[in-house]
Amino acid sequence: MSQKKMWSSAAFIFLLLAIGFCVYLTQHHYGLLYGMQSSKSFCSINSHFDCDAVNISPLSEIGGIPIAMVGVFGFLVEFLFLLGAVVLSEEEKPKAARVFFYLAVLNVLFCLVLAVDSFFILKTFCLYCMTLYVLCGLIFICALKLNSFSKFTLPQFMGDIKSWTTVLLLAIVPIGSLLGNSIMMDSVSKDMESVIESAIAEWSQNKKIDFFIKDAATLGPDIAPLKLVVFSDFQCPACKHAAPSIHAFANAHKDKVQVIYQNYPLSSQCNPKVPSDMHKESCYFARVAVCAQEQGKFQLAHDWIFEHQEGLNKDMMASLTKET
Repeated sequence: MSQKKMWSSAAFIFLLLAIGFCVYLTQHHYGLLYGMQSSKSFCSINSHFDCDAVNISPLSEIGGIPIAMVGVFGFLVEFLFLLGAVVLSEEEKPKAARVFFYLAVLNVLFCLVLAVDSFFILKTFCLYCMTLYVLCGLIFICALKLNSFSKFTLPQFMGDIKSWTTVLLLAIVPIGSLLGNSIMMDSVSKDMESVIESAIAEWSQNKKIDFFIKDAATLGPDIAPLKLVVFSDFQCPACKHAAPSIHAFANAHKDKVQVIYQNYPLSSQCNPKVPSDMHKESCYFARVAVCAQEQGKFQLAHDWIFEHQEGLNKDMMASLTKET
């Protein structure tokens, strides 16, 4: 196998992996944005490594479009230029390889910007994103190996970029991103505006209720200007569904948001405001969460209980204690 064939084969593999990661991150973004993510990402380990927080932060979008979706089409265009460098005529191959290199350089620079944002602004890192940074670096190395710049000139660069083929293929990125975002928004937010308006109207008509939040478990600083009080039941499917998005939102705005957790079991065993024993194990696990809070392990217990919600019973206490 020739050197160029080896490097082009490696580049194809890295590009396919990059596209796959971007597709996952795009779906993950919409899932978090619309509360459809039923569990935390496996790489949401702590406040420093939290893929969910990074993927729902304001820095995860460009003009309302997820950066991950832009990445899908960006890597796809790179793939097409690399394909051209392999299958086109001998006269056209060098041009396609050069444009492939330009895009690889652009990707590396963009990754550096995102890494700086994560480090200095979000102060949180996404392991999936970091994997993409590595893939971009590997793609750049492949692009470098596939090109010879002994005759590289600025007029040549401008000619490569301004050619109709290059312009048309590059147009795939903004057009594809806009259409893809529109399709995803339509599919996940159908009738969302009317639902939101109805919910706000209903909320505005409700009477104000004071409630006691002293000593409640919290996520985020006490001085945060926005305090989000979450009433939750560990056997409530909707509460489980909402938990990852709430956690990611708070961790993406560390200095601005504090989440205050309030146990509200839907069981008459411990909650006099509930007329029936709807969730038979909810009181027990609410007490477990309070106990975990006293040991500084509320978040760990909270996540573990929700992850095992479907089969909750008192016999699971040993496993919970061991794993948290």
